[in-house]
Amino acid sequence: MNTKDKSSSVAFIFLLLIAIFASVSISYVWMRINNSPERIEAAKESTRLAIRQIRDSKDKTGTPFLLRLLDAPDYEIRYRAIEALIQFKAREAGPKLIAMLSESSNAVRFRATYALGMLDAKESIPELIKALNDEDPMIRGISAVSLGVLQSKEAVSKLISLLDDKHYYVRESSVCALGVIGDKEAIPKLMNILTYEDHYLIRRYAVESLGKLNAREAKSQIITLLQDRDLGVRYKAIISLGKINAQETIPEMIKFMANPDFNIRKYAVGALADMDARQTIPEIKKLLKDENESVRLVVENALKTLGVPAEEIQKAKE
Repeated sequence: MNTKDKSSSVAFIFLLLIAIFASVSISYVWMRINNSPERIEAAKESTRLAIRQIRDSKDKTGTPFLLRLLDAPDYEIRYRAIEALIQFKAREAGPKLIAMLSESSNAVRFRATYALGMLDAKESIPELIKALNDEDPMIRGISAVSLGVLQSKEAVSKLISLLDDKHYYVRESSVCALGVIGDKEAIPKLMNILTYEDHYLIRRYAVESLGKLNAREAKSQIITLLQDRDLGVRYKAIISLGKINAQETIPEMIKFMANPDFNIRKYAVGALADMDARQTIPEIKKLLKDENESVRLVVENALKTLGVPAEEIQKAKE
């Protein structure tokens, strides 16, 4: 597209937005004058169309219009506007989104809370920490997620306390957030919940978080999880043992490379690479001809990580 065509396209989109905004504004005014279901639905449909056009255009000149829609009377319109603002990474939406945390609609509050994390709105951290006490477990959970994305050290103590929340979504979100934030204060509690937590997802994320935190004090506990009843927990245990450099598990990882489960094979290879186990290079090379493409890709990357020259890898593949 040449400069002239591009300018014409931008001008067209701008004029379209003006026309849509005028249409929506008139619809809302008319809705107040004649509050009929038909007029209300027509106004909503015009606004939905406007949001869709803005998102499809990928033109951020529509951002001011989207910000205005955060004050729209209909919760669905506010929800859709938030979605578009996330797409445009519109950080200027932060103040309005923070105000929306006290919305009456839980769906809108949920999306606003999520958006604050996605938009890296660190100014929202105090309000998000308050939201960890919300009576709605979905709001507590999504607040934990956003605080994790924002890597809020201030939230660590409260997130640790939520590992005993009665709702599994809140516990799951808090476990994940603590792993992302990376504060070692969480390690003892993460180790402890593995002794009594029944929910398989929470146990998986707890093991994963311990690996991210390089929790070497949890090594013995994680080794026992290689025999866990849940396959996902076993996957996470393999990965985490690599991250905490559990050298004594190298013989077990070599055995895993012959496992019929291709995920176990590739996670074992990745763990050996994380442990810089160069003595296992001959064994790892054998998997360059594995039947599974994802295993072959992990093996090739692992060999590069372990310092094997590209030409040597290529030769082993032939």
